[in-house]
Amino acid sequence: MVPQRGSRSCMVSGILKRGAPTYPSNPLSRLHTKPYHLSISHFPCDSSPSSAAQHVPNMSMASPPRPEEYRFAPTSHVPNSRLPVLIYRGVLPDQPTAASTREALEKNAWLEGGVFKTVYAHHFHSVTHECYAVFHGSSRLLLGRGPVDDPGEGGVEVSLSRGDIIVLPAGVSHCSVSSEDEYEYVGLYPKGSPHWDNNFCKADAQETAEKAKVASSVPIPDYDPVYGKGGPLVDIWRRAIAT
Repeated sequence: MVPQRGSRSCMVSGILKRGAPTYPSNPLSRLHTKPYHLSISHFPCDSSPSSAAQHVPNMSMASPPRPEEYRFAPTSHVPNSRLPVLIYRGVLPDQPTAASTREALEKNAWLEGGVFKTVYAHHFHSVTHECYAVFHGSSRLLLGRGPVDDPGEGGVEVSLSRGDIIVLPAGVSHCSVSSEDEYEYVGLYPKGSPHWDNNFCKADAQETAEKAKVASSVPIPDYDPVYGKGGPLVDIWRRAIAT
């Protein structure tokens, strides 16, 4: 958040396949029965909207969905991360407010750093992971590419709406490109994290490499912001580091 207090790939993971890990049911809200809506405008890999549509999960009580996953290789000015960005769709309680959102997620050891509106500046944080929990409006975000990077260096646009949560690993760039309906979200950070720094994706190669080292050393939290202990974030990120 800006206000103070081998090959490039993108993977959208939606469905729990046979033999995949199972996770506790969502304690924040009842699981919706409507299908996932994947909103992706660019695929810097061999994916396509038609192939991504095959990953629509069965949102049943017996099979809570895994979050969507987006992976980004470094660019000339953005470290990005081996850890994927995670998006959880429609997981906040009905009619969320800033207060109810904070209360729900702080139980899972992700602590509020502020309530924010649209931020158009490309930026990343090298010292902490970050979570956006959207409680009002909607926004389209650009992930993984800075303002002076070549468009061919990747990046993905995703849409977030009320009730959605996105988790951004340290080093991954992000900004809004548009927003509607008085978009607002709670920014949350793993308990014990230092105050975020702001890096605007325009540094030279040496400074970017130094920031990448810092970002890669940020520890994986013990708790998933939605599911708490034993939730998918911890498993997905640990597997990403191991590969």
